[in-house]
Amino acid sequence: MPAHVQDICENSCDPVHFQFVHGNDAIPESRVEIDHDGRTMHLHSDMQRADHPSQLHAITYSPGFAMVRNTYGPGAEMIMYNSPQPIDRNTTLMRWTLIVRREIEDLAGDEVMKGITDGIGDDYPIWANKVHRRRPVFCKGDETLVTFRKWVRQFYITSQDKREIA
Repeated sequence: MPAHVQDICENSCDPVHFQFVHGNDAIPESRVEIDHDGRTMHLHSDMQRADHPSQLHAITYSPGFAMVRNTYGPGAEMIMYNSPQPIDRNTTLMRWTLIVRREIEDLAGDEVMKGITDGIGDDYPIWANKVHRRRPVFCKGDETLVTFRKWVRQFYITSQDKREIA
């Protein structure tokens, strides 16, 4: 993927893009929470106005590992492990592992899998053309992105850190 690893991870914390990039009817009600120790970030999104209504809960452990659980109804859920690996500053190797309960087959069949591949196709041109900015300009409504940017800083080594290591 021709993208900075952080930009791929950040994508999940941008509820506005679900409407304007993926064509959902509305921006899903979303909130981001950070565990008390600051290490793990949780995104909760109410995707009730999507083609296949669901509740989304993404648990992000680092820019390089997240677990996303979509619950479509009682017992009908999908878990996706997202494990992007940075190759260099602007190239990331993407790995996804999907676990789908059989109940989803009864609920939506192959439409859920098609939705995932279509969603990646929607995101790809943005990832491929986005310029990573360490300090971007945010807009009203970008609260989840601001929270993400503050949280993700812990995974970077600063100049001060490098001096202390040496």
